[in-house]
Amino acid sequence: MRSWIQKLALLSLASMLLCLFLPFSTVPEAGAANQNCLNPHCYSVKFDSYTAAAGVLDNLNNNNLTPGGASASKPYFFNSETWLANTGAGGGWVETGISNGWNFTLNTGAYAYFEFDQNNSGGDSGWYYYDYTTPNGTNHTTQISRAVTPYFWAVYLDGALEAVSGNDGFWTGQPQVGGELYSNLSNEHADTFNQTTYQVNSTTGAVQPWSGAAGYRIHAGFNGVDHNTFWSWNAP
Repeated sequence: MRSWIQKLALLSLASMLLCLFLPFSTVPEAGAANQNCLNPHCYSVKFDSYTAAAGVLDNLNNNNLTPGGASASKPYFFNSETWLANTGAGGGWVETGISNGWNFTLNTGAYAYFEFDQNNSGGDSGWYYYDYTTPNGTNHTTQISRAVTPYFWAVYLDGALEAVSGNDGFWTGQPQVGGELYSNLSNEHADTFNQTTYQVNSTTGAVQPWSGAAGYRIHAGFNGVDHNTFWSWNAP
């Protein structure tokens, strides 16, 4: 009979040979199961190479998102959204899209369209929820454009004005689009979102295609594919 040392050696050799003939796995990692998406948050995002847009328009799906759970003590969320981000001094941004997670207005979990902004001095106006909804796969348009007063931004859903930001201290920015997760749970999920995003022209207000991708941010557990005319992402 073989000794336990011989058995262990044979088992190790068999495992090595098996690994040589098995293909590399293409299954995505489970994002929140492998990392903490609290600080920083986790993303699947495409960045436009143009940094002086006067707004951004996004066609997105009303699909399923779940941060794995949310409560008052764990106000987690999962968003599909678009940003207009100031790349100049001080930073700052405006964002809008669909969110599923803890809602401080209702003091419960909720699925809603939202607006959030942070000015270039680091202050923010907090969350503003402007339409509560349920995921049904329909397509909708969100838009961020200049408001009447300089450095204030107007947010639209399907062409209707829904919110106006505070004074954010910038008047042009970089369009960005994709998903954002704030959670450290292991059962987060996002359906596939195909987001077609445009710049808003500062002179006429007309939309125009992106200039091209400046880059991407794709964390573990997320997929992201640039189809040129749209950004497709999910979290399996």
